[in-house]
Amino acid sequence: MLRWMLGPVLSMAGLFGGIVWSSSPVIGEEHPLAEPVEPAETVTLFNGEDLAGWAGDVALWEAGDGVLSCKDGPRGVLRTEQSYSGYILTLEWRWPERGGDSGVFVHVGPGQGTGIWPQCIETQLYSGNAGDFWLLGVGLVPAEGDGDAPQTGGVIRRTGEVREAPIGEWNTMTILCDGGYIEVTINGELANAGFDATRTHGPIALQCEGQAIEFRGITIGPLQ
Repeated sequence: MLRWMLGPVLSMAGLFGGIVWSSSPVIGEEHPLAEPVEPAETVTLFNGEDLAGWAGDVALWEAGDGVLSCKDGPRGVLRTEQSYSGYILTLEWRWPERGGDSGVFVHVGPGQGTGIWPQCIETQLYSGNAGDFWLLGVGLVPAEGDGDAPQTGGVIRRTGEVREAPIGEWNTMTILCDGGYIEVTINGELANAGFDATRTHGPIALQCEGQAIEFRGITIGPLQ
């Protein structure tokens, strides 16, 4: 029996992923918006036209016509100015020309996680591996693991039957964060889950890994 069925919330299966190359400030507890907000209603994080509400490596990104695009080239992070806890995050992504590597960071913390990336749990968008968790300075107990101690680094592979859309077509990702529990669905299929995260709040960030990737429909809402 999958251990995520014992989590603090019901599985969402069936319902519709610091320090960077640039001089972006480290995201720390002293940040003026470090106090996390629990959404009371569903709101849009990306307004479709500009980067209002976002900070970080803004020069790597373009916004317009409802789409947020990371350019080919340098690597970096675009993060929300606000910190969040206890939420459901939904977004769409696609690779416009060729597959590549990117991710959605949750519970972004103060300082360096792994390499150039900030402390966080990354929900992977890498082509063919969307839904993997990469633990960048944050621990998590895998839902399908045998132990109770948090894994403190490396990858937790997706376990569900995930079907990623072909290159050029849109995918949908939903990430549920409830205390130390985190669960991700991709295109309506449960992909991964974990318990007892050692960090449970922070900004949300999108990763630019050098390949062009596009996002749209980024919303955050209350737990259901």
